[in-house]
Amino acid sequence: MDMTELNARIVEALLIASETPVTQSRLNECLDKGHQIDLEETVNYLNDLYEDHGHSFFIKGVAGGYPVSYTHLRAHETSLHLVC
Repeated sequence: MDMTELNARIVEALLIASETPVTQSRLNECLDKGHQIDLEETVNYLNDLYEDHGHSFFIKGVAGGYPVSYTHLRAHETSLHLVC
């Protein structure tokens, strides 16, 4: 695993676990001394992956931080229809 993928996994885990948008300073607090991650660059990398793989979520900057957000799917855009 290269550093880009490792950093993406770290950021993704923090975003999912956080109850509030993750800021660069909050990310820095969570990292070992000497480990640096550019949050905006990593968010862009993750969003590209999510879009390329058709995920129904993305990361969008809000209030100086980043929460995980969800797209709105229309039934005609999906090949799977769920019946409850």
